[in-house]
Amino acid sequence: MKKSRFTDGQILAILKQAEAGTPMTDLCREHGMSSASFYKWRAKYGAHGCVDDEAFEGTGGRERQAQENVCRGANHLGVATGGARGQAVRPSARREMAKRGIAKHGISIRLACVVYGISETCFRYQAKLDGENALVADWLLRLTQTHKRWGFGLCFLYLRNVKGHSWNHKRVYRIYRELELNLRIKPRRRIRRDYPGELDVPRAPNQVRSMDFMSDGLRDGRTIRTFNVIDD
Repeated sequence: MKKSRFTDGQILAILKQAEAGTPMTDLCREHGMSSASFYKWRAKYGAHGCVDDEAFEGTGGRERQAQENVCRGANHLGVATGGARGQAVRPSARREMAKRGIAKHGISIRLACVVYGISETCFRYQAKLDGENALVADWLLRLTQTHKRWGFGLCFLYLRNVKGHSWNHKRVYRIYRELELNLRIKPRRRIRRDYPGELDVPRAPNQVRSMDFMSDGLRDGRTIRTFNVIDD
C-alpha cells in the first residue's frame, strides 16, 4: 500500500487552513497536492469532527474526554451523515443537539459545531419573526374563503399582480402550507346505475315483443341485415 508523504499533523494543519478560509486551490498549489487528496482528507478527518489528539494539543484532558464522548454519541446516532437510513437532519435539529452536547459534556461551541456538522453562524442564529407574516396569512384566508376553488397559484398571482405585494412565492407558499389550505383532490365520481328489475311475464299474445338486428353473409360474399321482432 502506497504511503502518503504527508503526516497526520501536516494534514490536520492543511484542514485547519481550509477552515480558516483559505481557498482549496491555493492550498493545493502551496502544498503540491491534488484536490482529490484534499477531499479525501476532509472526509477522513472531518466527517464527524473526531480528529486525532495531535489536533487538540494543549486543550486539556477534560476537553479530549468530552470530545470522545460526543463523537461516540454522534457516530451512534449518525447525525453528521443523516443516520443509517439516509434521512437528512435539519440544521435546526442539529443546533439543538449541539446545545445539548455543550450542556451535557461541557465542550466548546467550536467543537460542538464541528461534531454536529453546522457552522458557528448557524449555531448562533436566532429566527426573526416578520410582522408581515400575519398579513400574508390574513390575505390567504380571505382569498380562500371568497374563492373556494382557488389554489396557491391563483392566490399568489392575485397578491402579486392585482394587489402589488412583492412577497416571495416561497414565503407565501410556506405560510399557505402552515395554514393547511391545500385543496383536496376530489376523487372521480362513479355513476351508480339502478338495477333494471325483473322483466314482466306476458299473459296474452301481442303484449310484449322483443326486437333486434341480425346480420349474415351469403355464399357470393354479399351481406344481409335483418330486423327481427318476436312476440314473447
